[in-house]
Amino acid sequence: MSKTSESAIFRRKRKRRRKQNFILILMLYNYILINSKQQRSVCLYRERRNFQNHVDLLLQEGYFKRYYRCTLSHFKILHEKVGPYLDFSEKMSWLRTKTKPIKVEVKLASALRYFFVGSYHDIRTVHNFSQPYFFHILWKVVDAINSAFKISLPEGNSEIKNTARKFMDRSSHNIHKGVVYCVDGWLAPIKCPPIKLRAKDKVIRLCPRDYFSGHYQCHGVNVQAACDYQCKFTYVQVEDPGGVGDAVAYEGSPLQKYTKKLPNGIYGIGDNAYTCSPHLLVPFSGKQKSDQDKDAYNFYLSQLRILIEMALGYMNSKFRIFKKPLEISLLNVAKLIECCFKLHNFFIDMKIKDDGAFFLKNIEKEIEPMGLLAEGEEHHAYMRTVFNELTVVPDEMSDLGLQHLQRDMILETIKKNNYRRPQRNINDNRDRASNN
Repeated sequence: MSKTSESAIFRRKRKRRRKQNFILILMLYNYILINSKQQRSVCLYRERRNFQNHVDLLLQEGYFKRYYRCTLSHFKILHEKVGPYLDFSEKMSWLRTKTKPIKVEVKLASALRYFFVGSYHDIRTVHNFSQPYFFHILWKVVDAINSAFKISLPEGNSEIKNTARKFMDRSSHNIHKGVVYCVDGWLAPIKCPPIKLRAKDKVIRLCPRDYFSGHYQCHGVNVQAACDYQCKFTYVQVEDPGGVGDAVAYEGSPLQKYTKKLPNGIYGIGDNAYTCSPHLLVPFSGKQKSDQDKDAYNFYLSQLRILIEMALGYMNSKFRIFKKPLEISLLNVAKLIECCFKLHNFFIDMKIKDDGAFFLKNIEKEIEPMGLLAEGEEHHAYMRTVFNELTVVPDEMSDLGLQHLQRDMILETIKKNNYRRPQRNINDNRDRASNN
């Protein structure tokens, strides 16, 4: 037999063997697929706990406020506002579990406990429901809160003017007469996102490296937030990964478009991460701070800019779910953050209702004494005047696109009146630097 015929026979045998192996693998795959098909798990009939007994026990022990981070009266008000958006089917509950449906107050209490603690294990134990149903409840409550409350920037001349007046009352010597918001960026920690994220009808490709923040050394999303004079959030944006800087996230955002449409003399304030413009003022940095007038300008700007720092700090400390990376899908991160920001505003309203000067007291501790007055003027800690007119930038000058025009006008006022950073604040900064 020739070598050519032998090679032909060998090729036919190899081809037949490959076909047999493929058939065996296919049969094995079908066998595994059929036998591994899981049956629906048997429903566990869980006894519904009496929520009122749970509340009464916490009240007797004096732990309700510590457990839910709010008073019972505030919880009831929140229940009245969110309850209409939390619908449920009593018929489906009976068909599935043979028990009564979970009440709205239980759903709301479970979500609040999760926001304030960040773990669902103790919640399931207290209210006795499964892990999948807990997250079903969670997203129902998140959607209900987002529907019940709104976050909006001041609109209209009267609302803008009133907001600017309230900010001016918190500015020493009424230096800043046209502030309508304070803006800052915040990193919300998340777990490392996947390369592919499956949405309802498409697959989204992600780059996990984009979500890593080199400054904080963790993955997260960039949150742009603005607040008013009461530390209530008026704007929240969750659109950019954590590796994006605040200036890039602000560029082209709805907040920037809103800012550009503000009247002359009306502006927001931020930190050095943003670019200075006639409608967004930022501090001086670098060697410029050595100038006494510019250093005084930074001090008066920080009196108002601290509001957004306080708002973010208060929210981050109250909602301890943000103390560790969020272990939820990236698709749900934005609405969860928005929900927590709206709850923050609700609790601020409740605290203002109970004690109207709640945040004002904390602010006065930070900004007293309110700067050195010019010679011959009487020193006082808080200066309130009637709101007359805003510092208006002439139209012919604003058209020139001068970025620092508004800031230079305020700086000129500081020079003219010889305002300076208080010595007490200088000493505090020196002591803080020496301790570090």
